[in-house]
Amino acid sequence: MPRPRPATKLPVGHIFAAAWHTYRTSPGRVLGISLAIFVPATLLDGLGRYFNDEWDGPAGSAIALVIFISLVASIANTLGASFYAGMLDYTVHAIRHDEQQRPLGEIARDLPYLRMVGLAIVYGAILVLGALLLIVPAFIAFVLLSICGPLLVTERLGVRAAIRRSATLTWPHFWRVALVVLVPTLVESSVVDAIATQAGHTLLAEVAIHGALATIFYAYTILLEVHTAQWLVEEDHRAAA
Repeated sequence: MPRPRPATKLPVGHIFAAAWHTYRTSPGRVLGISLAIFVPATLLDGLGRYFNDEWDGPAGSAIALVIFISLVASIANTLGASFYAGMLDYTVHAIRHDEQQRPLGEIARDLPYLRMVGLAIVYGAILVLGALLLIVPAFIAFVLLSICGPLLVTERLGVRAAIRRSATLTWPHFWRVALVVLVPTLVESSVVDAIATQAGHTLLAEVAIHGALATIFYAYTILLEVHTAQWLVEEDHRAAA
């Protein structure tokens, strides 16, 4: 049976404001962890763009190389997003409920690393496959699975359960979730690409801009996903009660 229409709509403005509040009140934790986790993944992404623009060898080799780098970058991003979401989930929860924040080392010891790796591989493969098929399937997959990383960590789910749970929670709020998780990602990508274009698509520019600047923006988009996941889970529990 189709899932019933939600009684309460995802508060888009509140999610943006709450994510910015977390970013502003805990900049050291938010940015420090983000730079440590996502710089390697964004470097790979930048290298993929560089080879796509500058490769002068056989076209087939260029396509294979870009696909391979994109897949590795997507897996690294998803693994990093799961780890980062797990770290930030406790931060967000503590801020929302006025509780003391747990030490980062204690949080790191509790994370389910094997399941995070499995989710990173499956999720990355789904996104790359969607991109190879058409833009629309990639768009749908990105929105429906946008909170599977936070859910895997916070609800202690398996890989398939996290993917299914993410799609179940986001589908009734599809377009609002798209506004929260997709639009900022597109804006961030456009801004960073524009800056990279002005700087010139050299290897150094790709590494510096996509490795550092994109990571600063990316931290905010992950916060949006974490806040969205927490709101949807809490709303689902309220509806069930």
